[in-house]
Amino acid sequence: MQVREKDKSITFMSFNQTNTCLIVGTKAGFKLFRTQPFEHCTQGFLDYPIHICEMFFSTSLLAVVCASDDPKEENFSKKVLYLYNTKIDHVICLLRFAEDIHSVILNQQSLIVVLRTSIVIYTLEKIEPICTLDIYFNQTSITPEIPAPGSPSFRPNIAALCPNKSLLAYPCDLTRGNVCLAWFGGDSGGPDKDLTSSDGSSVGLGGIGSQSGPVQSGQGPQQSSQQGASSGSGDSQFGNYHILEAHDHPVCALAFRKDGKWLATASARGTCIRVWDTTTKQKVMEFKRSHIGKPALIRSLCFSEDGQLLVVSSSSTTIHVFAVTGEHKSDTSFACIYLKEVGITENYNISSFGQNQNIIQVAFADGMYYHFQLPDPTSSSKKCVKVEMYNLLKATI
Repeated sequence: MQVREKDKSITFMSFNQTNTCLIVGTKAGFKLFRTQPFEHCTQGFLDYPIHICEMFFSTSLLAVVCASDDPKEENFSKKVLYLYNTKIDHVICLLRFAEDIHSVILNQQSLIVVLRTSIVIYTLEKIEPICTLDIYFNQTSITPEIPAPGSPSFRPNIAALCPNKSLLAYPCDLTRGNVCLAWFGGDSGGPDKDLTSSDGSSVGLGGIGSQSGPVQSGQGPQQSSQQGASSGSGDSQFGNYHILEAHDHPVCALAFRKDGKWLATASARGTCIRVWDTTTKQKVMEFKRSHIGKPALIRSLCFSEDGQLLVVSSSSTTIHVFAVTGEHKSDTSFACIYLKEVGITENYNISSFGQNQNIIQVAFADGMYYHFQLPDPTSSSKKCVKVEMYNLLKATI
């Protein structure tokens, strides 16, 4: 299938759980890249725009949601999730929902589907629903005010799943920034697998490889969070939970440290970022993104591999790096990427740390991808230096 020139615009971008791969969705398919060193690994062509495309670590398994507006093509609407194997070009199964899918999250054990009003949790081994949770978030608070022409509407991670533990965080209040921490099983662990894995069983998915055909979903046992609840803890048939009073305004973005020890939260105002200890339920740090209190939409939060740093992308023209621990710990930025100063006019972006923790990797809605070097710790400058640049739309295998 030939990709028409007008179909090359980006509709979705995401890093995988280890930030070693970048997934790019377009109006005619998807592209997968290794981040360091940069390499275009594979691509798939579709007749429909990509709404969501998430990768299972560094394997050949993708979770794909299309965005067809044609009522005759309901299998490719935002209400249908495909689990797709890129290695053998095979749809493993599909899941249908009554609502549009907002986001999809994967870890070694679970598949989380976030809808407009609920979260459905599946076991990844057999794709069986184990629980449905109520979720409360303000749709307008996570939507860019004035999207640039042709830019995707980046959806921040309104729910977060720890990569290595069955620990989920999600908003549980429409008017305040309450966050529910929920434990729903044992640790999942397990090493990351290679991108060349060829089928479901080879990437630790057990019975998933034998499933085929449509799977009706969105049902299953119900466990509601408490809307407007104050800080508290409890047990349920779902598991243990605790409600954090994280912000005064509705929560906009969430991210776990790799080991689940800390949770970063941001509200719809975007003026401060808070980090919470998931064991003690206490606030570890509070960072000021803006000294003048200017609101911004937080587009991505990401901890470094060792958990000492946190990079924050927003609708502003500055990407902030904060030190959570260590000698540079402060409530203000440890380092910054000033987009205008390095000649970048597009500010729709997501950012993460690379395998080299001194490198910040940033993907932009116009198709450009950059590596920035953190400043020398002994330097008085906070400016990150641009060291590499690639065009995602022109990259070839």
